Amino acid sequence: MPDLPPELEREIFELALKSNHNAASKLALSLVARRVQCWVDLAFYEMVTILHESHAAKFVDLIESNLKPPGFFVAVKILCLPYSVTAEQACAILSVCTEVQLLACWVDYNDALELPPLVGRLPLRRLSVEFRHFLKIPLVPSAWFSDLTHLDLVLWDYADDLPQMDLSALSRLPRVTHVAMQAFRTGPEHAAVVCASCPNLRVLVMITYQDHDDTDPTPDYLFDPRIVVQEGPSLITRDWEAPYFDWPDMWSQAEDVLEERRLGGRQAIAR
Repeated sequence: MPDLPPELEREIFELALKSNHNAASKLALSLVARRVQCWVDLAFYEMVTILHESHAAKFVDLIESNLKPPGFFVAVKILCLPYSVTAEQACAILSVCTEVQLLACWVDYNDALELPPLVGRLPLRRLSVEFRHFLKIPLVPSAWFSDLTHLDLVLWDYADDLPQMDLSALSRLPRVTHVAMQAFRTGPEHAAVVCASCPNLRVLVMITYQDHDDTDPTPDYLFDPRIVVQEGPSLITRDWEAPYFDWPDMWSQAEDVLEERRLGGRQAIAR
């Protein structure tokens, strides 16, 4: 039996790792051959989800250990930095993970002046970030500015400032088609600004949670057919990882709702 082409062989091992993405699978596959170890190592770090500050510390230690070859961490394409990660750790990670395309940065970086420019240099297509931190990212022509299509604006507890939210800044992101906000932290007036500010908007997801909403807010958002009100995911990190595994996520569920509306409208016209 002839040997498989290296490209096909590599794809098989990458799919095997993707179907069971954990350290044990990585180790088992790496023992097959030296070339496989390189392939699997790169594929394993394509998605990095850091759950705790201790995980971030270990990742920073790995970066500083020089155990990986120079430029290795450009392999990271999907990165999740939760609230427990410090701004200093986030800076260390983003300084080497320079090719991240999907970023969840839920780090409190109010006093970390060096972090927003690091985010602004990434070739981002999807971004989840706190709104005031989003405003600190330099809005100048760059990869993130021109390529971003999906934006999830997280809103922390600044109740007194909500009426003054300047969402018109979204108009400076030319390719944004998907926006999400928390319905229990904003209102229809904020949704209207988003709809007016994004010329290429396809869907605005207003996220609800049962512990915040006593009544269904959907009727308040019927003024624009692009708005979808849906309950937030029970596991936020799992929803963020979904594109890597080709699983349904917040965005695909919203697209399904829009498609149902289109079909419903066509049926109504047909009658």
